[in-house]
Amino acid sequence: MKKIILAVLFMAVTAVPSFAFSRDNEKVEADIKAGFIINPSVKTNNVSNDMNMTFSLATDFYFYPAKVLGMGFGASNVFGSKAKNGSDAKFEFSNVYFALKPKISFDDYSVYYIGQYGYGMIRATDISGEVENGAYWGLGVGVEYESFIFELLYSVNNGKINSTDMQYSTLAFNFGYRFHY
Repeated sequence: MKKIILAVLFMAVTAVPSFAFSRDNEKVEADIKAGFIINPSVKTNNVSNDMNMTFSLATDFYFYPAKVLGMGFGASNVFGSKAKNGSDAKFEFSNVYFALKPKISFDDYSVYYIGQYGYGMIRATDISGEVENGAYWGLGVGVEYESFIFELLYSVNNGKINSTDMQYSTLAFNFGYRFHY
């Protein structure tokens, strides 16, 4: 819980200066998104275990130095999901990341790609041994219609369980709202 609070505070403190850059011509935007994690899985030692569906919350902040490219950062939380194999193991992730968002705008909608890279904090329950945090990355595509967001995002959290490499991969359908300043 402390890690989530620290991540949110970090995002709030670092977000304030980005809004000071420019309030003209919609050069700064903030997104709030919720998502359905469609197909999560955990892979260790080349063995993949499917997980139950779950959901996520995220917020992103972007500054647009050029009209077609947003650069920024964000934070997300993937809520706990249990393994489908009957195990009581449960994984939850909080991610802090830098993001790039190339965007093509039309009259009343925009199409964009998104790339994210950062650090993922893992919380695991009913796991024997030590769990280590690791890198996070995500790639996706989305559509902004007026201020509404619809996004498909593939992401991977890397870490270790008892010194064994672990990958938690997800495919998420996110929807949200974009505030532009």
